[in-house]
Amino acid sequence: MDFVKSLMEQGNLVYLTELAETKYPILDNDTPEDKDMMETYRDEFIRAYHKRNNRQFEMYPRYKMAEYKKIVYAYESNYDVSDPFKS
Repeated sequence: MDFVKSLMEQGNLVYLTELAETKYPILDNDTPEDKDMMETYRDEFIRAYHKRNNRQFEMYPRYKMAEYKKIVYAYESNYDVSDPFKS
């Protein structure tokens, strides 16, 4: 579990670094002060959004087995499972 967590954390860090580079670009004609300022903005952006427990997962509905069995039973009682095309 720790391995998966560390992989997710590393992946999030890489994603945030790429996002910070596109959000705060350093151009060729920037002065050293501008480059330092952009690096500071990048670091602050990464620090603000890189949280260890801030992993976003999409929630799916959880089905209880009793409810599932009721649905299956209702389906099977309405239709002949051995011959579903029988009218």
